[in-house]
Amino acid sequence: MRQQPLNRAKLSALAEAATPPTLSRSFSDDTCRAPPGAEYINFLHIAKGSVAELRTQLYIASKLEMIPREKAKDLVQEAKEISAMLQAMIGSVSGSLRKEKN
Repeated sequence: MRQQPLNRAKLSALAEAATPPTLSRSFSDDTCRAPPGAEYINFLHIAKGSVAELRTQLYIASKLEMIPREKAKDLVQEAKEISAMLQAMIGSVSGSLRKEKN
């Protein structure tokens, strides 16, 4: 029996849920007392990995016809934009850390 297609609201909720928990954990984790720092950059990398996982799930859902290809394409594009933002944050925090060391 084929599953019901996921609607855009559910997919958006999945996309929105992929990254924030990782970042919020970085602020409450005992090992990361002073963000931004090296630990914070690590959490940003983990969040970026979560977005990549979501993109993979979207590709699979599209291929299995659980969601329309156009919806998947739009959501994958949004995920790519989020990934680029995370990469920019990584670069910014890394640059700040290098300035602090000098």
